[in-house]
Amino acid sequence: GLELRSAVGFRSLERISVNERYGKYNIQLENNRNWILYLTSPDYSFPQDFQISLLDSNTIISSHKINGLICQLSADSVPSIDMAAGCYPVYCDLSGQTVDEHFTNYRFNYTVAGYSQSGTTLMYALPHHKAAFTPEMQEREIASSLDSTVKGLMTGYLTNSFDMQVQVPQELGFEPVALSLNKKADYSQEKLSKIREAAVQA
Repeated sequence: GLELRSAVGFRSLERISVNERYGKYNIQLENNRNWILYLTSPDYSFPQDFQISLLDSNTIISSHKINGLICQLSADSVPSIDMAAGCYPVYCDLSGQTVDEHFTNYRFNYTVAGYSQSGTTLMYALPHHKAAFTPEMQEREIASSLDSTVKGLMTGYLTNSFDMQVQVPQELGFEPVALSLNKKADYSQEKLSKIREAAVQA
């Protein structure tokens, strides 16, 4: 059966809702943080007397073993996340298409498994993804955020794809280029010579 452990420790466990396919629970940790636990049965196989409980202060267990049980944890309690419970990504395919001489579209297309009420999973976008999103992506945004390890605050989306549009640089040149659009690289002859020497040595 299910066995969920935490080194921090569990303070309390509360059932929010449950039916034959889906269970939602609130878990409070000893550091005062809360987890929302979603349990989804792949074949409507939750027994009527199914329950989870605290075995001890560090372990949560289930009363029954369910094959293929989907267990998902969220640090956010936004109700919109309920719509994605039970669905999760298993693969991502990147594609791109030139719109015109100025813009290119990119897509992260996620293959998902499981089932959710919305038919989509929950994905969090990094700030540079969000900045390039197409207008249609705004309809999929929810009021949920998550701190990334190094790239800032991520934003939640109920979606199976990230659709982005970026501007194509018009002038690149053959010498070292500028990283910012609409700016030309301005290297002195001395710097260009050193770059050339380094390239030859490499």
